[in-house]
Amino acid sequence: MKIGGLRIAGLGSIFMQRVWKPDEQPKWKTKKEWLASQPRVKKIPLHMDNAIWHHEFEAMKKIRADILVTHEAPSCYKFGFKAIDVLAESLGVKHVFHGHHHVYYRDQLPNGIDVTGVAIGGVTNLAGEQLMKR
Repeated sequence: MKIGGLRIAGLGSIFMQRVWKPDEQPKWKTKKEWLASQPRVKKIPLHMDNAIWHHEFEAMKKIRADILVTHEAPSCYKFGFKAIDVLAESLGVKHVFHGHHHVYYRDQLPNGIDVTGVAIGGVTNLAGEQLMKR
């Protein structure tokens, strides 16, 4: 998506062990494979459909963006994931904004990409400055 001349990519959802957790092999290569293994199920349940699936994550690496907005945190946060760092670098972003942990902070990845954790109900500007907090 392009807003104000900036290319913005978004990755919602969370890593789920039963689908795929970074640094582990995916449990299922694709959603289709999972469905094929569940003969009585016609569609993926919402709680699993909203997971980050490895094949979708890998496909996302092929796009270009200036900003990455995620639910999960990159590795600079204590509960973050190196996989988000790798995705950000693949996209060529300059800044990652994430939620999930409800803590406002600013940091930088080892590769120089800026990171902003947005607090619950918080609002930040493109520079990562907190404008409003709950």
